[in-house]
Amino acid sequence: MDEAIRDIARLFGSALSSESSPSNAGLQSLTEMMKMLCDDLACEVSFQLTGIKVLRACLYITSAEKSSEKDRLCEFIRFLNDDTPTLEGVGRKDLEGQRRFRILQTRFAQLGAMQVVTKFFCSNNVHVVHEALKLGAALMNPSVQEIFAQALAPASSEPFFTKLKSLFDESKESIKAQKRSIKHEVREAIFMRSAVDTEIKALRHRIAQSPQSGDTTKLESKMKKLLHKQERTSMVKASFSIAGIGKHMLDVLTMMMRLTRNSYTPLQDVLREQRVNNTSYNFISEAASFLAALEPELKMAIENKILELFGSWKKAFTCSSTPWRAQIAKTNELWQILEYLICVIES
Repeated sequence: MDEAIRDIARLFGSALSSESSPSNAGLQSLTEMMKMLCDDLACEVSFQLTGIKVLRACLYITSAEKSSEKDRLCEFIRFLNDDTPTLEGVGRKDLEGQRRFRILQTRFAQLGAMQVVTKFFCSNNVHVVHEALKLGAALMNPSVQEIFAQALAPASSEPFFTKLKSLFDESKESIKAQKRSIKHEVREAIFMRSAVDTEIKALRHRIAQSPQSGDTTKLESKMKKLLHKQERTSMVKASFSIAGIGKHMLDVLTMMMRLTRNSYTPLQDVLREQRVNNTSYNFISEAASFLAALEPELKMAIENKILELFGSWKKAFTCSSTPWRAQIAKTNELWQILEYLICVIES
């Protein structure tokens, strides 16, 4: 299936074949595919998934269209591994290449890729949502931020925000459920250890009372088994896994981070308040609430130096006197909060 996606992406995303196929000089084939995806409400999930994957693969492969076959293959491998396209790499010196890639991202968004993201993000199928999030993250740049801001401003965007809120709620509930399960496992281990300790104490008393008995060998054999069981119960250490909240939530945070990166105020404002919608959500507060659900694991991750943090946030999360939730609620830098969360979850 991967090879099929690569071949379709090369066919629909190529504008260099205009001599043999003039109709695709302006990526008309790709535009028609996106229109078909958005207009056909009854299309099968498999078609939706393939279509969204092809769109994202187009972005990767087309960015290397003027490069060698080896470079195009490398970009496709980056697509399969969910890595960012090469030209988007932080610190790269190919400024002209980065400029061309930003133009390509914007062109895809204008042709309809943005509508694909906002529509399929609201899907009931978790895999479709997952692919839509990855496409949204791959598209994002300052120009595309403006396109998204315009799309999310009207009341028609309410399903997008309702879905986003539900994903936060589900993830927080997942964290709570995992913690409840851990507490149950720990209680069970403590109870089992206590019962084994009681058995060992009673058995030692019996052995001491009848050192010359013929049952001593059997008692000692039983003691050996109990000691082994005691050792096993002492090794039970249920631990919370931040990664347990799933790749799905990581994709949510990644797209939100890219939506608001570089202090882009219009999208930060709309994520804080949707004034024209029937129900408004504050996703800065949601991010703070998400952090709260992860406590104390975040603080432990920091103290154990699992990740490197930038100055002010490191101080905010490690200093007990800093009311970090209030600090988050006041800040405009939502993208920094999300960047932090992504680092923790990936660590």
